[in-house]
Amino acid sequence: MRRLIPALLVLVLLALVGYKAWQVSVLRKQVAALQVEVAALRADRAKEHVLKGDFDHARKELEKSLQSLQQAGRHAGSAFTETLKALQCTLRDTRAAVERLGQNPAKKPNKVEGG
Repeated sequence: MRRLIPALLVLVLLALVGYKAWQVSVLRKQVAALQVEVAALRADRAKEHVLKGDFDHARKELEKSLQSLQQAGRHAGSAFTETLKALQCTLRDTRAAVERLGQNPAKKPNKVEGG
């Protein structure tokens, strides 16, 4: 009987630790998903700035978007890592294009209605 009580307490503690670890894992995935949403919103803002011809603000928004994706990559599991890397590459390419447009202001984008 003396050994049974400590063994049961250890089992209860192990179950609690396992449950808390699972909760942390779920929360990390939720944080990563929210950071991806923030990155997408920043990319949309960058698009609006490009359409207005404001390349400096567009570049800043894209940089913040990349930072959000990098943070999401730290919180996400390995299943999301490849997708996040692909998104980062796309945003880097877009940022480079915005920088090229910003250096050559003669080529301003056309105004797009409702886009």
